[in-house]
Amino acid sequence: MAFPDQASAPFWNHRHPGHSTPTRRYRTGSQVANGGWDNQTASQAGATYRLFIDICGDLSLSEYTRQHAGRFKDLVERLPSDYGKSAKYRGLDVNAILAAYAALPVNERASVITQKTVKRHFSALSTLWLAGIARGDAKENVFSGFKFAPGRIASEQRCMWERVDLADLFSSPVWTGCQSKISRAKPGPTIIRDEKFWLPLIAVFSGLRQEEICQLHVEDIGQERNIWFFDINNRPPRKLKNTTAVRRVPIHTELINLGFLSHIDTLRQNRTARVFPAFQAGGSDDRLAHAFAKWFPRYRRDVGIKKEGLVFHSFRHTATTLMHQADVSSAVIDHITGHTTPGETARYTKRSTLEQMKAAIETIDIDFNLSGLYLTQPN
Repeated sequence: MAFPDQASAPFWNHRHPGHSTPTRRYRTGSQVANGGWDNQTASQAGATYRLFIDICGDLSLSEYTRQHAGRFKDLVERLPSDYGKSAKYRGLDVNAILAAYAALPVNERASVITQKTVKRHFSALSTLWLAGIARGDAKENVFSGFKFAPGRIASEQRCMWERVDLADLFSSPVWTGCQSKISRAKPGPTIIRDEKFWLPLIAVFSGLRQEEICQLHVEDIGQERNIWFFDINNRPPRKLKNTTAVRRVPIHTELINLGFLSHIDTLRQNRTARVFPAFQAGGSDDRLAHAFAKWFPRYRRDVGIKKEGLVFHSFRHTATTLMHQADVSSAVIDHITGHTTPGETARYTKRSTLEQMKAAIETIDIDFNLSGLYLTQPN
């Protein structure tokens, strides 16, 4: 059972002993085509299949048993979280990785992979086995019925940017002056108001997702009843996480004072389509955030912000938490962030007014003075 690297290639193409022709092929590409997976998920699934063969050997689907699945779970749960990235594990099989990890001093060991990741591996393998059952190449799904340790509750899965963290970030060279466009982490005389300047600010003052910001078009910046807003929509080429992500999010006064609308005016005058035209699609899912998603954690570390679990998505947690702490209703927060409100509330609260959401957005107060960067003076 050999799994090639490319997600679009056959992920199972086993030639069973005694057969002169390959058996049926199962493709990650088919999951992408029918909408079950995006390209990133398909790529992850391919890595899962290769990991499974490394642990359990190369057999036909019908030859694997629940014992194989159990062995896979037992070993994968012990893998270090950096096994796929750290140079010290490069080229090693699973047993060798576990041995190298065990030989490290305790204070140099990364944490083991999360139960969420283990469950993702099992989900990918279960999908493969269900396809095999449907085609008559397997009799049972050997990956069903396994139990996993409970993960952390949703509110604890990622850190939020605390106010002290935000002060550290917005006191760093991108917002106080850097050497050049290339040397952004080194202090200097230049403030460059590009995507690196704007994305963290927009994220913390709106709760928008990273890709939602990156794919904004100039035409998505609108005004109604004297309220400026981001129009988050799924008109091609834009892509959203789900249908509830379609919404209008008022623009925080702080962003206006910082000159965001002036940035939009300049783009309109130049007939530039996208708010951040420097972004180029990349990665397995052609995401515009691809390059920025690599740059931001590197920049954060370079300026000394190394708090574990603090990522770009944490800005979204900050915006949500600050609104909650200001007694904004959960329904309004969900309408701003594009979440589905659970329970009975969702049945009766279909939408919030733009005025309600504007009032909610304005409660986001990071307690850090950005006035030195203002282009528009407050009224």
